[in-house]
Amino acid sequence: MNTTLDSRTARSLLVAFALAVVATACGDTSSSEDSDPLVVPPSPEVVLGTPPAATTSVPADAGQVEGGSVEIVTVTSFGADGSFGTFEVATGAAVLGCAGGSFADIETGYGLFRTFACEEGERNGEFHVFFNELEGAAGPGDLNARWDARSGTGAFVGLRGEGDWSAVFADGGAAGTLRGEIALEPSRDEGAATGAVLDEGALDGLAGRVEVPDGQGAVMLAVLGDAAATHASIGTDPSGVEPTPSDAFRIGSITKVFTAVAALQLVDDGLIDLDSEASEYVGAVPDGVTVGDLLGHTSGIANTHDLPNYVGTLVDDPARVWTPQETLDLVTQLPPTSEPGSSFRYSNANYVTLGLLIEAVTGEPYHEVVRTRIIEPLGLDATYLAGAEDGPEPFGAYTGVTGPVGPVDFDYTSIATAAWAAGAMVSSAEDLHELFTALFDGRIVSVSSVEQMTAGTRYGLGLELFEWTHGLVGHSGVIPGYVTFVRHDVATGRTAFSVSTGPDIDQRPAVAPLFDALGTTIGNE
Repeated sequence: MNTTLDSRTARSLLVAFALAVVATACGDTSSSEDSDPLVVPPSPEVVLGTPPAATTSVPADAGQVEGGSVEIVTVTSFGADGSFGTFEVATGAAVLGCAGGSFADIETGYGLFRTFACEEGERNGEFHVFFNELEGAAGPGDLNARWDARSGTGAFVGLRGEGDWSAVFADGGAAGTLRGEIALEPSRDEGAATGAVLDEGALDGLAGRVEVPDGQGAVMLAVLGDAAATHASIGTDPSGVEPTPSDAFRIGSITKVFTAVAALQLVDDGLIDLDSEASEYVGAVPDGVTVGDLLGHTSGIANTHDLPNYVGTLVDDPARVWTPQETLDLVTQLPPTSEPGSSFRYSNANYVTLGLLIEAVTGEPYHEVVRTRIIEPLGLDATYLAGAEDGPEPFGAYTGVTGPVGPVDFDYTSIATAAWAAGAMVSSAEDLHELFTALFDGRIVSVSSVEQMTAGTRYGLGLELFEWTHGLVGHSGVIPGYVTFVRHDVATGRTAFSVSTGPDIDQRPAVAPLFDALGTTIGNE
């Protein structure tokens, strides 16, 4: 079998997004920025379902109840729209209240996020697991990591756990095992913990779960709908100001939503075709790559962050203005990750290429197309493309990409111009709510284009999809100083936004239950 290709494909889906810098336009963890790309060894000859050897269990956190040891065996398949599979609880089914079911993966700025849906057992619902520290982690598998469970829906609300995970590759997929300790915390079922009512008090409770180092950033959670925005925050910018939903933030790869909308407007206008090869509109695109492949990350084009020390290159010459073609020229040094259209592999180069395609078709600069077609018609006053146009100063943040953690007070030109149509936008929670509202109201693209954007189960065309979390759509973004998440509930028209502005802030204890609540309680009012 072609084990080299399988390893590369598996690595693309399970490893690349575990690094914060890979999930979006630019990263913000120095250990990832300065390291060489991972080299995954050839796949061993294994049969799917064969778990790696045992690893050491991790004790549950103090204060947890109804807990015990678990061993979950997973079988993963890699498809054009992501990774998914089935699981069996080999040990601890009685503790977990579940014997097996299915799962689906989504890649975020924090790493791989897996949603397990219980289909056999006493408890109904879903529980969520994050995989961390994939790079260089020791263990018996081709991939090894820590995992932690911090949220759930239905009967799994309050689930907490942690342990070790390993996986070995096989044709078209991987076999893995999670071992560790889990517990249910009944107190999590009350009040703000589930977001039963996402008012200011509930958001305050959720924000309180996030640890914000003194003087090193802030976190904000916001829910926007028909009434005024509700938000809660902890921490401040370097001048002592707290964040609000009207503030401008660098949104990283949420930029891709704007780029996708602009491209699909051109589809609606009959100027481009999703099934046509991108090379018909713009040069230097590999044969066989369609416009749809670029939008859906199935082109096989390598990612900028696969390059050694890519972010370090940008911050070493912060005032440099990168042209889109110069950014893509770097990627041509790398081999394709797959055949066009054969598998999902997130790549910022896809959206830099789309920016050039938009310019070639319209004859206008990318940022002007987005402004005249999206920003101005919707009145998005805080939104603009950094590095190409002026706008409100982004909310002050902290980063460690240039040395010790400190304020983002350096020239951002190199980072912004390299990210460009893949990740350079600045926007606010209020503006993003208006964007998603207009998108699903049919005000900026046709109904058929919205259907194209939301086709699939994990990533559509410029949108992260969450079918297993009650129909939420959105995107995440990471760029030095900022980690952002936006989720929109299509059923209610409400939007949740989360941002952190420091490198040592982990939003997950708050955002997972926030989004669960947005897609369950609010989504079923």
